[in-house]
Amino acid sequence: MTLVAVDQLEPGMTTSKNVVNQRGQILLPKNIELNDKHIQGLRSWSIKFVDVIQPGGTSTEELTEERKQFLTRLIDDHFLLNRENENNPLCTILKELLEEHLTESLVEFETMAQNDVPLEEPAPAEKWLTVNHLVVNSKTLPSIPEMHRKIIGTMNRPDASISEVSTVAALDASLSARLIKMANSAYYGSNHQITSVAKAGSMVGIEDLKTFVKDTPVLTQFSDDEVMNADMYSMWRHNLAVSIFARFIAQATKHPDDEYLALLGLLHDIGKLVIYIQVPELYAHICRYSSQNKLSSLKIERKVLGFYHNLVSLELLKHWNYSKITQDIVYYHHSPENAVHPREAYIIHLADALAHAIGFTGQRCAVLPAVHPDTLNALGLKKKMLHGIIAQAQQRIADTTHTVMYN
Repeated sequence: MTLVAVDQLEPGMTTSKNVVNQRGQILLPKNIELNDKHIQGLRSWSIKFVDVIQPGGTSTEELTEERKQFLTRLIDDHFLLNRENENNPLCTILKELLEEHLTESLVEFETMAQNDVPLEEPAPAEKWLTVNHLVVNSKTLPSIPEMHRKIIGTMNRPDASISEVSTVAALDASLSARLIKMANSAYYGSNHQITSVAKAGSMVGIEDLKTFVKDTPVLTQFSDDEVMNADMYSMWRHNLAVSIFARFIAQATKHPDDEYLALLGLLHDIGKLVIYIQVPELYAHICRYSSQNKLSSLKIERKVLGFYHNLVSLELLKHWNYSKITQDIVYYHHSPENAVHPREAYIIHLADALAHAIGFTGQRCAVLPAVHPDTLNALGLKKKMLHGIIAQAQQRIADTTHTVMYN
């Protein structure tokens, strides 16, 4: 199963799942063979991508019994932290998404299982590795090479505007975090907290924005380590997916500031990025060990580091003078019921779960984090609405990642 742009669809391809609009209404059912009329209709409905079974592809129904059993084990392993609530409406949807993702990647998972070399549990970190040490030494955060190329290329265009450069920055956690930190500094003397990348760009102005772009660090130290790079790219893709899901959830629940929720989605795991940049081998070991042993990465973080990544996120945002609201939502996105601002925390919590379920995990083979059973009720979301959000977000994620990586 592959997500294919509508312009690249061909008659004879078969839909691998329902094609729905933003309200969750089914436009085309799954397992239908596309013809010219269908493809024309998809264009008129402004659908950009469709999941199809390409010629030679495999659907769940076509799997051998052995592979079906392997798929069942994978789903059970990934859903381990949510078994108590598996009949919850949200968990039902997440399990369906997981099955689609794991089926699409079944060959990859089989290969990994065959080549898997058991890891020992990481040794506890050295005493010098504290939250304060990580935060104080995080004066800047690098971006992946493609984001660096994208923002440099945009800025170098003679007709580039502040708005265009800010739009590119808003696709990357480190760029967004640094730009907003810059705009909220005493140098610019803002009377209120800037919580928008676009407003931050306008605040600093075109000349300082050019300097900001030129000074953007790019991740190069791991260029010879394919596994390291894969993890860094996974983090970028995960943060972007959570940001996009958060925006659509905010819109569906009529939140007054979907742009702010998109920013929170980008920043929700900023602590992971800090840890990874400063102690990459250790953090990669934590992620791989938790995935291999089907354990919560939070549990292993606590055991090895002595603290969770969300505490690093909290302290970094404090150090960079982010608002207490932002600090609260980011810190409690794994336990939104405890947040001072639960509505926003639940939106990020749901966005994070959905990103994980479609394979945008931030770490290889990660288990689905524990999902609060009252999430949909807390946000006033119905199951049908959620299907529409998922369809819109998946199309936007595919479009955006393709634009950054290949355009």
